[in-house]
Amino acid sequence: AADAASSGATDAWVAAALAPTISDLDEALCTEPAPNRTHGDYANAHDYVGTHFRLLREDFVRPLREAVTAHRRSEELPREVRVWSQAVIAGLSVGNPGGVLVRLRLASNAEEVEQLDIAGGKTLMNGSLLLLSEDGFRTSCRCAVVSRREAARQLGDGSVYASLSLQTESAMKSAKYAAEAAEEAARIAPLVGRRFDVLEAGAYWGAYKPVLAAL
Repeated sequence: AADAASSGATDAWVAAALAPTISDLDEALCTEPAPNRTHGDYANAHDYVGTHFRLLREDFVRPLREAVTAHRRSEELPREVRVWSQAVIAGLSVGNPGGVLVRLRLASNAEEVEQLDIAGGKTLMNGSLLLLSEDGFRTSCRCAVVSRREAARQLGDGSVYASLSLQTESAMKSAKYAAEAAEEAARIAPLVGRRFDVLEAGAYWGAYKPVLAAL
């Protein structure tokens, strides 16, 4: 029984979410992943890959956890992290043939609009991860991935388009996803008009996600 329990814990990474969850952002609920072995062999390839998956995921999540903790405590945030506290989901659209995007208006004044809509900026790039919360990241958190950045800049109101979907990009482009997209749009619709705290990850999710998925 002990061996079965140990095996289950070892295999948990296989079903782990790629993107961070609210539990990942809570210092009290997180445990340090096992370090990479520098001496001796792994029992098998499965354990080796699992170790590196957990370490890479933690490498992305840890700075977010520290930023969320600082935000909860009203402390200074790391320089590479930015939070918008008056963001509003201003609308949503279904792409062609599938893929649901929300229009997230981040700017709350003209100065922020100007900063956000500067072309060639190194933040809010396509593939960047955003965390959304309605309660200051205490009990709720949604992940969104920035998309169609140039199209959003043309709006001139400090908005970004982002996907809240858990589907892969290739799946969302498939015609088979159209029916699911309609259902997803119906689920997201009640969020339109609601305010969120939005935190942009300092590390680029577009680089981490494909490697985690491959592992």
